[in-house]
Amino acid sequence: MKKLWLIIGCIVVISAFAVGYATMQQTVRKEKETQSTSSQEIPSVIDHTMAIELDEETYSITYSFCVDDEKAVSFINFGPVYYSHEVLWEWYSPDNELYSTWSEKMEDPGEDYYWEEYVLWNWLDIASYEASQIPGEWRVDIYLDGMWVLTESFTILVEPEVELIEL
Repeated sequence: MKKLWLIIGCIVVISAFAVGYATMQQTVRKEKETQSTSSQEIPSVIDHTMAIELDEETYSITYSFCVDDEKAVSFINFGPVYYSHEVLWEWYSPDNELYSTWSEKMEDPGEDYYWEEYVLWNWLDIASYEASQIPGEWRVDIYLDGMWVLTESFTILVEPEVELIEL
């Protein structure tokens, strides 16, 4: 008889634990759902810059480009990213005319996962393109899901900037 009460007692404890665990999981799920509709949906800008491509894997940060440079590259780093988002670049010439646009979709990390950081980039072709004929102060406006995030200003020069060093 003692064994029967011991077995029944163990079943009651295990059942209570299972109900408590299920309730806890529901709470965690509800908290995640609540958080996902708040600030977690919109990733922050971690970093951003303009750069020149030196080769396929090497870039140099700059905001001054020459008409002979192949391209001006805009980098932006978002995080954390919980869902897919769309990033739009709008490139404007010195006369404030929209020159070109490009959009890129962030990959969805999947349920219960997130990207700590997500780097995207886009570029403006310069050398051998119309942009090489339009020197001056350019800008690129960047949007996340249709909302303005930031503006990068940069210059395309006829002659490269040369820094003189006194000896």
